[in-house]
Amino acid sequence: MQISSWQDLPHGEIWVVDFEFYPGPGKANGGREGDPATPLCLVALEMRTGRVIRQWQDEFGPFPPYRLDAGALFVSFMSSAEYGCHIALGWGQPACSLDPYVEFRHYTNDGRIKSGDREKGFYGLDGALRYFGEDGIDTAHKIEMRNRIIEGPPFSTDEREAILTYCEDDVRALARLVQYIVPTIRSLPHAMARCNFMWAVAQQERRGVPLDQPLLIRVNAQWSAIQNDLVAKLDRPFGVYEIEDGKPHWRKQRFADYVRRHRMYWPTYEDGSLDETDQTFREMAGLYPQIEPLRELRYSISKLRLNDLSVGNDGRNRALLGPYGSKTSRNQPSTSKYVFGPAKWIRFFITPPPGRVLIHRDYA
Repeated sequence: MQISSWQDLPHGEIWVVDFEFYPGPGKANGGREGDPATPLCLVALEMRTGRVIRQWQDEFGPFPPYRLDAGALFVSFMSSAEYGCHIALGWGQPACSLDPYVEFRHYTNDGRIKSGDREKGFYGLDGALRYFGEDGIDTAHKIEMRNRIIEGPPFSTDEREAILTYCEDDVRALARLVQYIVPTIRSLPHAMARCNFMWAVAQQERRGVPLDQPLLIRVNAQWSAIQNDLVAKLDRPFGVYEIEDGKPHWRKQRFADYVRRHRMYWPTYEDGSLDETDQTFREMAGLYPQIEPLRELRYSISKLRLNDLSVGNDGRNRALLGPYGSKTSRNQPSTSKYVFGPAKWIRFFITPPPGRVLIHRDYA
């Protein structure tokens, strides 16, 4: 049954929650992207009463300052982040949750619209508010505050107050969004089930994927020489690359000649030049499987930066998994930061720790 107003939600309390966090001990203290998140503070607003709770990390206890039972609704935007903080603090999963980020994607999903046609930030909190005709949030200030937070402690008294105020501003903005999102939900149980998946995402984002970090460091150090070796071996059937000044270079004319010699159909632009985007290469590899090695090689040479992988100090690859990021609701993690995103051969870095076994299961 569709609910026309947030006030009609069947929960005695509705808690809108936002956390701030930084990687590991903070970047200023040796932490880096890929380290598990360390919760810094939280702000929670109960919508029915207007009650606000603000807590700094030294005030966190063994239990959250809000209810997690079925009589309360937990609301957060991109809830895998807040769930990740719950997991870090040992607070457990709320019984009933709603994620306006997920529901906004669900409501505006349109297979006729290409993702590139959406304006940047469309699916963020600011974009969602603007979609419904509300004033957005100060994204420049948000970037400034987020950059300070990820540096980690120590924080001055003034910084502590500024961060809590910034966090509260986001919570109040999210509470404004809730009043527009709730009427778009056709089935509340389904919406809560969609949010339930975010708990599984949060667990995996915190767990990460174990990598052979010493090997990754060695390969990074030899990456230029490895690129040349890859070209010498894999480009031999194609003859597209040219080594110049010790570096491989893709030659468009050579590739056009290859396509013509093999009488391949290939999409072109209005000026007659070949469409060489990676997406087109992926599609054409389905039609001409023999070019898949060239596609992998091209990606590895032109786009792959091994040091872009988000690897923590413990050797685990942690990155945002981008839940519900595609039109079919699949995850869409970063293709550069997540080990399953770049060329497939990168996956050989995945290695279980000593005494453990790693199973990668896929379903059809």
